[in-house]
Amino acid sequence: MKPRLANLASLRPWERNYNVGDIDAIAASIRQFGFNSVLAVYSGQVMVGNHRYHALTRMRDAGEDPPAGIALTRGNAWNVPVVSLDHLTESEAVAYAIADNKTASLATPDNQLLAELMKELEDSDLLSATGYAVSEIDDLLAELVDAPSSPEVKAETTTPLPSLRWNKNVCSMTIDECDELTRRFERHIDQFGTPFGFVKALLGI
Repeated sequence: MKPRLANLASLRPWERNYNVGDIDAIAASIRQFGFNSVLAVYSGQVMVGNHRYHALTRMRDAGEDPPAGIALTRGNAWNVPVVSLDHLTESEAVAYAIADNKTASLATPDNQLLAELMKELEDSDLLSATGYAVSEIDDLLAELVDAPSSPEVKAETTTPLPSLRWNKNVCSMTIDECDELTRRFERHIDQFGTPFGFVKALLGI
């Protein structure tokens, strides 16, 4: 669906939005990068993008210049890109807003990759606009470790062989030996209904 422009003043937030976002962090990102998103609106009500709406409203009311992506019309009105949800019922629009909140929260970051990206931005002035606190960035960079990259290094990382342990003794086994020992143990259980006596039977004593 192609976005259209709507007067920011003509929109209203979804008052039942149960998520509490960091509006200051969102505003900082918009100032740095511009407004590169859209608001999803049902009957003039912002169902998706509530915190972006509040950030824009706060910036406008503070007398800031409109960021890139926001058109300024006569009367200094801020026009924001929106997509309409009016093809949905009200219940569907509410369900869509809940789904948008939930699916976003399901993401799990790969901290190794994230730390690498942060490292690449370390010498720029962009880190402060990523939404991460300085302490979080420091923790990520401190935990950055070089992952094996060559096939030769990766090939050396194998699953440890199984082992047989008793008291302080440890005896490594091949996979075949482990499988055969498991089969014999299972047969013993099937026959006697208990593991007791298995070692004696195994040793033939």
